[in-house]
Amino acid sequence: MLTSKLQVQGRVQGVGFRFHVTRLANKLQLTGTVKNESDGSVTIQLQADEAQRDHFITELQDPKNIPYARIDQLSITGEKDLPVMHDFHPIY
Repeated sequence: MLTSKLQVQGRVQGVGFRFHVTRLANKLQLTGTVKNESDGSVTIQLQADEAQRDHFITELQDPKNIPYARIDQLSITGEKDLPVMHDFHPIY
């Protein structure tokens, strides 16, 4: 299981972005978290294999899935030694 940290910048706070990310991840049966950051970005921790992660990112960037958000930049880094997550939920 691959754990990825996705850092998303753009118009991603105050537009229901975390709700839609959570809904998308649950639809795709992925685990992880989504969190607003103080700099206006959003961090997504996602546990999935590479193909699932890539599919999630493709769906995430489709404007029809998150209509009020705008993703200007998305960066991906891998994370190691994280415990296995059992669901996907927002962190407040």
